[in-house]
Amino acid sequence: MTFTIYIYLPGKTHKRNNSSSSVCKFDFTMKRLLLLLALCSLSLSRFESKFVPYDYSATIECLEKPIKPQYNGGIIVNPDLRDGPQAWSPFGNAKVEFREIGRDNFVVARERKQPYDSVSQKVYLEKGLLYTFSAWLQVNKGKAPVKAVFKKNGEYKLAGSVVAESKCWSMLKGGLTVDESGPAELYFESEDTTVEIWVDSVSLQPFTQEEWNTHHELSIQKERKRTVRVRAVNSKGEPIPKATISVEQRKLGFPFGCEVEKNILESQAYQKWFTQRFTVTTFANEMKWYSTEVARGKEDYSTADAMLRFFKKHGVAVRGHNIVWNDPKYQPNWLNSLSGREFYNAVKQRVFSVASRYKGQLASWDVVNENLHFNFFEDKMGPNASYNIYKMAQAFDPTATKFINEYNTLEEPRDLDSCPSRYLQKLRELKSIRVRGNISLGIGLESHFKTPNIPYMRSALDTLGATGLPIWLTEVDVEAPPNVQAKYFEQVLREGHAHPQVKGMVMWAGYSPTGCYRMCLTDGKFKNLPTGEVVDRLVHEWGGFRRQTKGVTDADGFFEASLFHGHYDLKIAHPLTNSKASHSFKLTSDDSLVNTQPSSFVFRCLENPNKPQYNGGIIVNPDLQNGTQGWSQFGTAKVDFREFGGNRFVVARERNQSNDSVSQKVYLEKGLFYTFSAWLQVSNGNASVMAVFKKNGEDKYAGSVVAESKCWSMLKGGLTVDESGPAELYFQSEDTTVEIWVDSVSLQPFAEKEWYSHHEQSIQKARKGTVRIRAVNSKGEPVPNATVSVVQNRLGFPFGCAVEKNILGNQAYQNWFTQRFTVTTFGNEMKWYSNERIRGREVYTDADAMLRFFKQHGVAVRGHNILWDDPKYQPQWVNSLSSNDLFNAMKRRVFSVVSRYKGQLASWDVVNENLHFNFFESKLGPKISYNIFAEAHANDPRTTMFMNEFNTLEQPKDLASSPARYLQKLRELQSIRVRGNIPLGIGLESHFGTPNIPYMRSALDTLAATGLPIWLTEVDVDAPDNVRAKYFEQVLREGHAHPQVKGMVTWTGYSPSGCYRMCLTDGNFKNLPTGDVVDKLLREWGGFRGQTTGVTDADGFFEASLFHGDYDLNIAHPIINSTANQSFNLTSVDPQPFVFPLELERLPVFLAVGQVELRRKMKNINNGFFLCMLLLLLCFVHSGTAIDPFSHSNSLKTECVMKPPRSSETQGILLPSRSVEDDSDQEWEIDGNGGIREMAQSIQLQQGNIYSFSAWVKLREGNDKKVGVVFRTENGRLVHGGEVRAKQRCWSLLKGGIVPDVSGFVDIFLKSEDREAKISANNVSLKKFSKVEWRLKQDQLIEKIRKSKVRFEVTYQNKTAVKGALISLEQTKPSFLLGCAMNFRILQSEGYRKWFASRFKITSFTNEMKWYATEKARGQENYTVADSMLKFAEENGILVRGHTVLWDNPRMQPSWVQKIKDPEDVMNVTLNRINSVMKRYKGKLTGWDVVNENVHWDYFEKMLGVNASSRFYNLASKLDPDVTLFVNEYNAIENPKEATVTPIKVKKKMEEILAFPGNMNINGAIGAQGHFSPTQPNLAYMRSALDTLGSLGLPIWLTELDMPKCPNQAKYMEDVLREAYSHPAVKGIIIFAGPEVSGFDKLTLADKDFNNTETGDVIDKFLKEWQQNTSEIRKIFTADPENEEEDVSLLHGHYNMNVSHPWMKNLSTSSSLEVATEMGQRQVVRVVINA
Repeated sequence: MTFTIYIYLPGKTHKRNNSSSSVCKFDFTMKRLLLLLALCSLSLSRFESKFVPYDYSATIECLEKPIKPQYNGGIIVNPDLRDGPQAWSPFGNAKVEFREIGRDNFVVARERKQPYDSVSQKVYLEKGLLYTFSAWLQVNKGKAPVKAVFKKNGEYKLAGSVVAESKCWSMLKGGLTVDESGPAELYFESEDTTVEIWVDSVSLQPFTQEEWNTHHELSIQKERKRTVRVRAVNSKGEPIPKATISVEQRKLGFPFGCEVEKNILESQAYQKWFTQRFTVTTFANEMKWYSTEVARGKEDYSTADAMLRFFKKHGVAVRGHNIVWNDPKYQPNWLNSLSGREFYNAVKQRVFSVASRYKGQLASWDVVNENLHFNFFEDKMGPNASYNIYKMAQAFDPTATKFINEYNTLEEPRDLDSCPSRYLQKLRELKSIRVRGNISLGIGLESHFKTPNIPYMRSALDTLGATGLPIWLTEVDVEAPPNVQAKYFEQVLREGHAHPQVKGMVMWAGYSPTGCYRMCLTDGKFKNLPTGEVVDRLVHEWGGFRRQTKGVTDADGFFEASLFHGHYDLKIAHPLTNSKASHSFKLTSDDSLVNTQPSSFVFRCLENPNKPQYNGGIIVNPDLQNGTQGWSQFGTAKVDFREFGGNRFVVARERNQSNDSVSQKVYLEKGLFYTFSAWLQVSNGNASVMAVFKKNGEDKYAGSVVAESKCWSMLKGGLTVDESGPAELYFQSEDTTVEIWVDSVSLQPFAEKEWYSHHEQSIQKARKGTVRIRAVNSKGEPVPNATVSVVQNRLGFPFGCAVEKNILGNQAYQNWFTQRFTVTTFGNEMKWYSNERIRGREVYTDADAMLRFFKQHGVAVRGHNILWDDPKYQPQWVNSLSSNDLFNAMKRRVFSVVSRYKGQLASWDVVNENLHFNFFESKLGPKISYNIFAEAHANDPRTTMFMNEFNTLEQPKDLASSPARYLQKLRELQSIRVRGNIPLGIGLESHFGTPNIPYMRSALDTLAATGLPIWLTEVDVDAPDNVRAKYFEQVLREGHAHPQVKGMVTWTGYSPSGCYRMCLTDGNFKNLPTGDVVDKLLREWGGFRGQTTGVTDADGFFEASLFHGDYDLNIAHPIINSTANQSFNLTSVDPQPFVFPLELERLPVFLAVGQVELRRKMKNINNGFFLCMLLLLLCFVHSGTAIDPFSHSNSLKTECVMKPPRSSETQGILLPSRSVEDDSDQEWEIDGNGGIREMAQSIQLQQGNIYSFSAWVKLREGNDKKVGVVFRTENGRLVHGGEVRAKQRCWSLLKGGIVPDVSGFVDIFLKSEDREAKISANNVSLKKFSKVEWRLKQDQLIEKIRKSKVRFEVTYQNKTAVKGALISLEQTKPSFLLGCAMNFRILQSEGYRKWFASRFKITSFTNEMKWYATEKARGQENYTVADSMLKFAEENGILVRGHTVLWDNPRMQPSWVQKIKDPEDVMNVTLNRINSVMKRYKGKLTGWDVVNENVHWDYFEKMLGVNASSRFYNLASKLDPDVTLFVNEYNAIENPKEATVTPIKVKKKMEEILAFPGNMNINGAIGAQGHFSPTQPNLAYMRSALDTLGSLGLPIWLTELDMPKCPNQAKYMEDVLREAYSHPAVKGIIIFAGPEVSGFDKLTLADKDFNNTETGDVIDKFLKEWQQNTSEIRKIFTADPENEEEDVSLLHGHYNMNVSHPWMKNLSTSSSLEVATEMGQRQVVRVVINA
């Protein structure tokens, strides 16, 4: 006969693809039986030993607060410094302080003179123990490496190190062992003696070798193995015991290999030895540059190719080693003689050659080998050499994992060059690579050990493992004496294999006739050495050498084995007929690729009972090891104490009454929750046994189980009591013919607080996931202090309520329901008696309408029910049917309802309440439920089929539906094989009276052992009003907290005729107390769009523990206010933590599916306001003027023209979409309702070009609305390009542009703040400039706006020309100022002062003039620092801009101001501030930022009225009429995506201020801060934004120009500076930067020795180019009035001029000269010499 084998690999449940199945089918011929094999996942065995588990966690971010000490500090006394100085003392000469910040206590070592000056604690270290160490460290400034050291017997044991930072805490994790026991002293060490060392949360945890090995076993069991269960059953689903099972592993799942050299090609013995053992290899030298290109330009890969072919043939993966090596000793000989471009080209050719040759053929690449220890390529190519080489490798082979490969990261804690923290720094640099997708990085650790420090090795792996990147041990060997070499080697391999983040290992022990590198595995005949024996032992242990696992199935047909990941062959043979079957499968850690619905399960009866839970709790002598102690007779039973196979138990025999058994007296307390368990057996057959507590004459039932003979069954239950007092535990069985055997009894009390802490722990694990969000810029650099908002828009846990058809006509009911619930059940509308009241007349009208409604609102529906086994709830006509007719009617009912709703329901209750009732069994036989489930499954094989019962959780006395009976019925149904295994679910109605919460939990535990999904399907509580809501909340919380409960539905649907047993609302849908419970829990679980907010930390991270569900994420840049949005779904199958980076330069990608879909999606991005059309304003080139972005004739005008200008120019690259005559006034009409009026091709843009956009726009309806241009790239990214405020009836010029970072097509949109706006556009142009062309335009403008032609006419008094006069010019004051901010550190550093004064002639102070700095306490003003800085500036001729009078940001007020709530008081202190600071510095400053950032923020407007800013500018002008008053804002020119601040809004704010009475004549100016992101600046947009700001005619200054560090920082800064300098409205620039000593960490211009950085060179270049340096600039020439070429082009500014006679040396004259724009483009200077 034909039979089918179904193979299910274990894992978590995922949705299956409709087009395929993960079930593997095979047909065989067999005479008498069907073998069904199923592999299903099981939970790991519980380890009940008391050892301390190992904490693999490590934190690689710098945190605001340290985490609690691991292991509660271990043997460290006072580990969290809560007890002040206890146990801690100074080490060396350091001064030690104990400080507290925000409830965090820590110790500080200060005034350190020597590296070891710090804080210490004495400990006792024992030989033979392994110590894991951790501490949280901080330094008071900058960054510094800090080491943890243990001083012992005059020797120093280094346990680990970390690069500690200021303002946040870094985790140091390490470890050590000692050679002999004795006292030691822990201290911390840093070579930087200028820093304080702050210490907190210190831990030193010892482990025995046995514990350490147990950690290995636990980790291996979790990370390297899976439990597989095989079951043999016959065609009826009955188990086949004693079937022979053989499982043979063909290939290891864990990559394990050895390095080789080319000699393997010539040795068959070597090949055989190698391929029998290993699955991966690395070529020692054959791929290295010095091997493949011995002579320049002559590449030879023949050996590497041959080796690769051989290993491919044998299924051995190859790691690429290496592309280049950073050690200068290992280069091709010819390479050292190259330099500059020639060297770079050679490197690029090498990377291209080897990476492209082996593309797709290698497991990974070591890219720049050992680039932490060496810097050959950095010396030749600059500090970014490694970054650029990785970037090249990624471009040539984007799929291969790119490894950093280093030594001593694991091996030697003293080597700080490659310590874990330095490794992480390098990884962070490389992570920003974006070439052909994100770079896939790996961590390669060479692992060349001597005497291994195993605890340190593990801690280093923990630290690097926190990145989530794959770790490989790449070159493992041990150099040690022969007597210990193999031992150490095994320790290293076992530690690596057991660590969860290590993904493979390769040994550096390949055989070579000339000798191995440091260690061999075999001799020359390939006979194992001791190290080779280690390898063979481990390979065999891990499943190699085709290791077999054999066994036979048990009485229930099961065979179970824990197997290593890998490839397997499975064979099974029948014990009698000798028929066989076989199959191959792969076992991996990846749950996402396999079907996980268990094909069978078992709640096992064991040969020996497990140990008592909680060691028995309050039960005396729980495991009967002490004979009769604590136990006595109950009733008339005879009691024996027996022992079998070392196991002792008590027996109640000769029982005459059901309660005759064994007992123990206990004391039960009111208010405690008791969980109970016991292991029971009966002497023959099986029988139900209950656990009962007799108290005050009443029996409290704690639970029951169906006990069996010959094996032990676990009874699990629980109880609470109403009053404290003694009670007696006994066991009860109605079957008095059986003996009751009892063992391993436990009764554990929990306080209410403990009980609910279990909830929290379970919820954290089963209902929530840790989400980690990282804000990075386009270079991968973190963005700190970004604002993060996460809004849950749908619960992940299904929670709902039953409904009836009355919801269809009731809008209030519908609103109330859909706001809360994600799932429902129809009370009656799908039941048989509702659908077929008259035989043959089916009516589904109500059910269909309800289903449509809930589909529309995204609410899932549970099908309830197909049939009901209660005779009272059948259609009336059914009761009169014969058995045959009933069977046909039943079958028709199943087909009708299931096929009708196939694929539309979440699940089906199939035969409702078939444990309590048996209507269909009594009519159609005992197997009819089985047949009905099978029929339902056949008609809808993908929908989960539920049993649905009451009293399984509610009532322990009800044996009909006890968990044990429920399991029996499930076992019957589990064998259904119709169109695949039946997906079953456990439905528990949960109609409670007074809930027994401990019993409820125990029953859920028992049923959860099946692995099937559990739903609470009809939850309600019938109890007095004063306790109903309380009980209801208890039940819901218990259900929600249990990990196997997958959803809950309450049976509380509103009905005008009354609810079933409990309502949630009244008739007006106002909550009753039970409804309030629901709302409270929904809010707690994330409902009602629960929001989580925060800011990113110093590394750009924000982390939150969130309930599973659907989320909308919004993140905003802290300075430029750019935003990004993303939606995500968090589920239980996501890795923990769930991490994704979010680039602030990019908005989320979306796809437009038709106009309506596009409109809907755009509405959600940046508050919507996008017109829903592809602007495709792609005009015919003759349709109008292409505006020159460098022409300010239109740009600097604000008027709205009646007709847009036209010209005959045909500039721009937009293609025609229709023919328009040159003189046509036809315009493009774009409606906000989604209508696309015109359509044309997309425009292709090339990276490296600059595109300037212009269009004339107007509104056809409404007035004064912003209209902007947006470019959409091929991947859906939106790039904002500029905006204008449009009006009705006249045309406004919209200018902007784009600098694409990739080549490709873009579509062009218009956007408006009003989605319904109707826009007309005319004369649309997109003009392309190469960067060379753009630069040429800039230079032309600079010549025009920054310089003037000066002609000198030198004459005698009689006006005769003096030919050959010598004229010398020295610029004393430039017209355009390039300055730099300074801070208080300039007062502390003479070098800083010299560096500054030698360059800059204007500055602003970062914080020292701000209100919060000068008046920290009310009325106590202190200007000392600001005055000192001003004095320095004045002494050195440096002008100062005042920054700031006030700041509109509420967070930036003095703390005491923030506490004032009275507006009048706020006004008084504000006026005092303005008067104080303005009067103090009157006449000393060139300008003031009066109300800083008053477009972004509105603190004073909210407190003092909308005109607050205008009033303050008015007062400031009166106090110092001559000073320039600035509006100072960020994102006005930097970020076109900014919504809060735009050029138009800044312009409007200044217009408001100037329009305020009395302000018309103030000296106003615009301050554009210029905080640019570290990406290619959009120069076209920047120019258009400056045009808009400049249209007021007021001077513009870039006041705080900076940019975060990035590889191209210098280039980007040069672009921005030149763009600003070439704009006529810009009058000066101040950069927010300085030398390293200044603390400006974003933009550093010089190192600690005041040597220029690359960006510093750019600044100095411009200082010289713009004539602003302090050295004399002399223009010496011969004046010739007849030669026009003698005109001199001079930068605007003030000059000292000296004119001397050409031969009469003492005849000269001097005067001052001003060259300015106002004097025209040509200026004539007449000089008369008296002679």
